[in-house]
Amino acid sequence: MAFNKIARKDSDFYVICTLPDFCWAPPPAPPVTPPIPFPLFADLGGAKTVAKDVRLNRKPAFVFKASKTNRTTGDEPALPGRKGILSRTATKPAWPMMHSSSVKIRKRHIIRAGDMFHMNNKFKKKLPPKPCISCKAAAGAGRPVNPIHGLKFLEGETDFAFEGILPLVWSRSYYSDQDGTGWLGEGWSVPGCQRIIRDAAGLAYIDDQGRLFPLPEVDEDDEEPVLFESEQIWFSKNPDGHYVIASLDGSIALRFAPLVVAEDGSDEDSTLFPLVAVEDANGNHQRFVYHPLTGLPQYVIDGNGRVFSLNFGNVADEQSPKMRLLSVSLLEGLPAFGETVRVGSPLVRYEYNGSGDLLRVIGRDGNVKRSFGYKNNLMVSHTDAAGLVSEYEYDHYTPTGKVLRNWTSLGEEWRFTYHDGYTEVTDVLGRTEQYHYDYNNELTKRVFADGSTVLMERDGLGRLLSHTDAMGRVTRYQYSNEGQVEAIVRPDGAILHFDYDDCYRLIRKSDAEGRYDGYTYDEAGNLLTHTDPLKHTTRFEYDDNGLLLSVTDPNGSSTAYHYNENRQPDLITDCSGYETRLAYTPEGQLARITDALGQHTEYHYDADQNLTLALYPDGSKETFGYDTAGRLKTHTDGEGHTTSYEYGQDGLPTRRTNALGHTFGYHYDKARRLVGLTNENGARYRFAYDVLDRLIAESGFDHKLTGYRYNAGNELVEQREFGDDASLAAKLMAQLGGQPLPKKDAAPLSDDLDNQTPLRITEFKRDILGRLIHTLARDGGDRVQETAYQYDLDGNLVRAANRHSITCFDYDENGQLIAQHQWKVPSKEENTRNVLPTAKEVTARKRLPMCWTSWRLPTIFTGTRARHTGRTWRITASPGRSKSGNWNLMDRASCRKAVC
Repeated sequence: MAFNKIARKDSDFYVICTLPDFCWAPPPAPPVTPPIPFPLFADLGGAKTVAKDVRLNRKPAFVFKASKTNRTTGDEPALPGRKGILSRTATKPAWPMMHSSSVKIRKRHIIRAGDMFHMNNKFKKKLPPKPCISCKAAAGAGRPVNPIHGLKFLEGETDFAFEGILPLVWSRSYYSDQDGTGWLGEGWSVPGCQRIIRDAAGLAYIDDQGRLFPLPEVDEDDEEPVLFESEQIWFSKNPDGHYVIASLDGSIALRFAPLVVAEDGSDEDSTLFPLVAVEDANGNHQRFVYHPLTGLPQYVIDGNGRVFSLNFGNVADEQSPKMRLLSVSLLEGLPAFGETVRVGSPLVRYEYNGSGDLLRVIGRDGNVKRSFGYKNNLMVSHTDAAGLVSEYEYDHYTPTGKVLRNWTSLGEEWRFTYHDGYTEVTDVLGRTEQYHYDYNNELTKRVFADGSTVLMERDGLGRLLSHTDAMGRVTRYQYSNEGQVEAIVRPDGAILHFDYDDCYRLIRKSDAEGRYDGYTYDEAGNLLTHTDPLKHTTRFEYDDNGLLLSVTDPNGSSTAYHYNENRQPDLITDCSGYETRLAYTPEGQLARITDALGQHTEYHYDADQNLTLALYPDGSKETFGYDTAGRLKTHTDGEGHTTSYEYGQDGLPTRRTNALGHTFGYHYDKARRLVGLTNENGARYRFAYDVLDRLIAESGFDHKLTGYRYNAGNELVEQREFGDDASLAAKLMAQLGGQPLPKKDAAPLSDDLDNQTPLRITEFKRDILGRLIHTLARDGGDRVQETAYQYDLDGNLVRAANRHSITCFDYDENGQLIAQHQWKVPSKEENTRNVLPTAKEVTARKRLPMCWTSWRLPTIFTGTRARHTGRTWRITASPGRSKSGNWNLMDRASCRKAVC
């Protein structure tokens, strides 16, 4: 803690540290020198919760127990590669510690010049532990299983979704270790299931993965919310007495409230605080309305005002009722209090067994989209609409049970073996990988089937500090106190910087060349301007709901947007005044586009919202057909030609049939890797892979064989071409097609290729970032082809050269290509024809090495003299022999005069 005083009027209301803080130079430099004192500053001009309508010396009044500055700064805080010193306590908020005893504004004491300030976290109550609880879906193997926790999980299973402002996207997720019973049964989560509970241990937040975070007891008049750095969320209590969990930048907030409040308005006896609203910084919100008797959600109102009805019912006997969500429907409006519940358009229905486990998900078309099997309320199988079945075996069938085996109806299989600190996963091909983790269950190392390793260093909050790939290349990350990435140090030493404002929004970022992009925002966090490294500014304008109204480019040209009642764009006016009109279906799908010429394009959909018909302005049309799993089955183009498609259970294509009835086939191995193609003529194309699923060989339709090799970073380093070898091609086809091979041919294909002499070898050399810097191609004779590549720090190709030509590329500050220059390297005959010295005339000391000036003009050294003035050039190779000329617009030399 540092004690501070407000400076007086002449210092423009800055808080300045009176007892200097002590700061070290940041890592990676160790603190080998004494700490360096320097002052901390906090600008009260950007203070929060000030008395805006009362001003002192033209500044909003700063009041006690309310006002604060979000951030303090030091004198040139440092990062690697940037000058300055980094404070260990800079960036902390500044809070007043003293105040006037007699002058108040709306019951709040004002702060005077000279009052002490505290430049650290102000929250003084007892804080529960802030654990780092790893994301349950951060690592996955199989279909899918978390190999660290050993749990079965499903994510992203969306039953319906709408468009607009804060629309309702209804997605299910499942985690086998989740405690408690959700609206769909044990282990399941849906939107709105997040909640805060209070028990003997205190408050706790349960998120949509079922993770439990202990919370402190907070009050409405607490000066500062509590930050959970690992999750980058704030926890507080608003003036209405509702608990609020907000994102770090305040762009989204979850509001929780008790369903029953005591007569005195307190919630001390409440044990459950369900989610009642989701709000954004523009004032838009979703609301959850709960039934007064059951305490279960009855309606959800999204940001567009659409009303969804949640229908619950008992799926067990009356003696042991189990209330479950039976369906979700779309209503025309919110029923009045006491009105009979309306029956709306069903969007999804759910069926259960007598134990309350979710058995089937039924779509609006009446077809089963998903089905599930359970043992002791634990999911042991699931089947999708295409018929793919995935099954699971556990070590014991309770929420803490770990998956031992996962297999599918396609023949896939994964086995899980758990050790102290790591898990081994073995697939159907016998390949084994290891997942290592720390005490927070965060992934720290992966060992792949070939023994290669990737390392991840993390801090106590689970944040990634460094990533080391299999080639030893290290990328490092540095964070602010709140956990935002402030710098990324690439393996080549280049540093990317990121700066944030007091509301934790990105305001500046740099590339590896040190060029910056800048951003500004309005109070709600909507992007107002983007300024690129060339100082070109693009401006954005919004309405009160945060909908984009216009975009103005750096040239002053604007595009305007208008919206319908569902907050979807229905009119777009470009910079020339041309209008494009958009119309939508009642469920928000694009139904018609009318261009500036009045031409219409129409779209039609089926009950599952799949596009079935597109009508174009010229009268042509396209039609689309789907199977019960929603996969494209047929496509008829504008000329009436129909192409049909067939798929495997996992959605991978197996056959395509064109309008003439010709078929094209796709073939896969047990690991579902593409191993073969069969074209319309019956010819076969084959692929072979290594244990890391990298393509190592292919045999084309013409039986030409090509082999590939990689470095430890999975980057291609060699390509070998064997030409048309019928015997090897036949073996490859047999091996990949699963046909039995004679014992003499049982060796791996890669071994056979190693024993063969390729017709051509191409080698690829890469830099530390994996960028291609040199290719060398050799055939069976003496012919060699080389190409070299050079890049700037941002990875833009700036030079490519071979023995015959040199090509250079220029970019502006935004990384956009603005010029290309090419030179032809003269041959021996051209040198002779142009009266330049031949190799015999130039001794070893008189070779003509060349460098490029800032004008990209060649300068030749050793026995020669070269000079240029403006765009002209002159080379003197030996006494009495010279050549001169000029450079055209493409920087090519144009011969003007030769003197011999």
